[in-house]
Amino acid sequence: NIQDINLLLQTDMKEMRRNFRALEEDVRGIDDWWAGHKSSEESRPCKVMSKFTSVRALHMGRKHNMVMILLLGVVNTGASPLQAPPMAKERLPVRSIERPTDITSVPTKTQNSPPTAATHHENEKTMRPNHAQKPTLSFMPEREHLAAAYRTMAAYGLSAASGLGNHLTYSVGPNYDLFLLNRYGLHWMEVTAENLVLVDCDGNILEGEGPVQGAAVSLHGPVHRSRGKKARVIFHTHQPWYTALACIKAGGLRMFHPDACIYSGRIGFDPVYTGNWPIGTRTGSVSEGDRLLQVPELKDKDLCWLANHGTLQISRTIEEGIFDCLNLERLCREQVHAMMHAMPFREISTDKIVALKEQYERVRERSVVNFFRENIMKDARIAMLPNAWDGRGPVPTDFVPKMSSFMQQVVPDIEWKLRVDMAAACRLLSRLNGHPNHEGAFAHFSVDLGNGEFLTAPSDVPFSAMRASLLVVCDANGNVKRGSSFVDSERFQAYQRLRETGSKRYPVIIFSHTLFTDRLAQHGKHIRMVSQSAFNFADSAFGYYDAWAHTIAAGSDDLEVLFGADEKVFVMLSHGGCIARGEDPAHVFSLLHAIDAAAEIQVYAEMTGFPLMELPMEQVAKFPRHGYGDMRVCSKRMKQNFAANMRMLFCDWNQSFRNTGDSTFIL
Repeated sequence: NIQDINLLLQTDMKEMRRNFRALEEDVRGIDDWWAGHKSSEESRPCKVMSKFTSVRALHMGRKHNMVMILLLGVVNTGASPLQAPPMAKERLPVRSIERPTDITSVPTKTQNSPPTAATHHENEKTMRPNHAQKPTLSFMPEREHLAAAYRTMAAYGLSAASGLGNHLTYSVGPNYDLFLLNRYGLHWMEVTAENLVLVDCDGNILEGEGPVQGAAVSLHGPVHRSRGKKARVIFHTHQPWYTALACIKAGGLRMFHPDACIYSGRIGFDPVYTGNWPIGTRTGSVSEGDRLLQVPELKDKDLCWLANHGTLQISRTIEEGIFDCLNLERLCREQVHAMMHAMPFREISTDKIVALKEQYERVRERSVVNFFRENIMKDARIAMLPNAWDGRGPVPTDFVPKMSSFMQQVVPDIEWKLRVDMAAACRLLSRLNGHPNHEGAFAHFSVDLGNGEFLTAPSDVPFSAMRASLLVVCDANGNVKRGSSFVDSERFQAYQRLRETGSKRYPVIIFSHTLFTDRLAQHGKHIRMVSQSAFNFADSAFGYYDAWAHTIAAGSDDLEVLFGADEKVFVMLSHGGCIARGEDPAHVFSLLHAIDAAAEIQVYAEMTGFPLMELPMEQVAKFPRHGYGDMRVCSKRMKQNFAANMRMLFCDWNQSFRNTGDSTFIL
């Protein structure tokens, strides 16, 4: 309406005035720079100014580009110095101006409109991007919205803990038989419009670089193809509160809250976990997406709880998908708390549910659009990270630091790489799965260097402050040989015995407290087979030790027997804490973060007080391994996960915490 347009114009004029003043300061800076860099070829700064303003225009909003062009004409015609329009009396600080390194060629940014069916043949010719020049990609508006969704899920801590698993897709094309998804191996905070991959419903890559996750294709492809426009956007996540309600009998969202009533009639519950077998295997005669389309409880439902698994959220737009995803996670958290305290659990009557839903339907479309525009697109937490990898080229399984320290020049390369990995693992564990863990003097982390020496985390440095240069080198008795920090030699020797027990010797061992495994252990509980996140622990590689009234040193004999039986790699201790051993820092970090993510879902499910949908260990052991696979071995996926999270650390981003200062781990 007219009032809204007038308000918008007034807001734009204020922004233009601010940019006039900022540009005036830039002109003064260029004049100062020019005074010291005069040349015979250019007698005045107009040429430099024209190039500088064109570069600046790239970083201004489209609403201000007209102003930039107008100013460009004023400067090039030799007009009098710029005069800013009337503004408030405060003066913006003068910003320093650096000489442009390349002002002869300025790239132009174009916005691509979605191609018609006739243009898909041309798009298929660019299956691999040219690294010398950005490729021209189709469906850019859809790409930008989907990339924002990935970063939103990561920023809110809903990206499957590691930031690599799960998948969000957006169907495009005239028949909705193509869809966009993330390239596997990128952290969700690294996803951009340019590095999203366009595939068909069979998983063939049409644009972008692979690989893509096969599970995403088999789960999302059939649903996109079958439901068309109604299922343009599909989110599959293991977000903890939502998934907890998929692990209890009579689960799913209940009509206990007015905000829950808006989802009445849209909720479905898949009652049986079948193993999620890959298609083509002995049991996987149909894809998981085709199976779900045949489940009667999910017919025409778009908010689905998958038993013992996670979520399947179907929507028409990205705006609607993000709104529902975040709103449902909040409602599921409130429902768990209500179930925990309210006996009996009360629900709203049917007539009130209908009335509340009718009220909401009148404003639904505007609500989701406004939420996306005001709460998501303006949220600084989901903006691209400075210095983040652009996601082009081979997906790395190792972290290659972009900077060095003095110590890197004086220690062997192998030791320096281990120092960087250990320091990064410490920082990641200090904010494990988005929850701060204040790990201090009782933790232990050491790696066998193979020459009778052991790289060790000092006992007096908390994990949250660990740096590569602070790690010390000890002998087999825990005596510090290189470094100035303290190491508890008695505890070191106890862990050294655990490192060497069994037929397979693991070079890395760690003792650490994690938030949710501690909650389970302190109540005498083990990991139960209630969610897919826990199913990787359905074997003899994991154990539980009743360590009450024992120190690690005093109980090391019993622990040796426990670890030696069945070559265990992970043991929960009853008084809190856990011991993990592995092949490298990536291995032990993956063990800790994966089991704590499974424990979080179990803790929330048990909080409801309702019976859990627990599966027998023997049945789960026959399911295919999802996630990391055999936990006794450091898999490629573990390495990719660790490398992606290290890249995030280098950008001062740590598992949904931004501007953490954790990039100092490299020093």
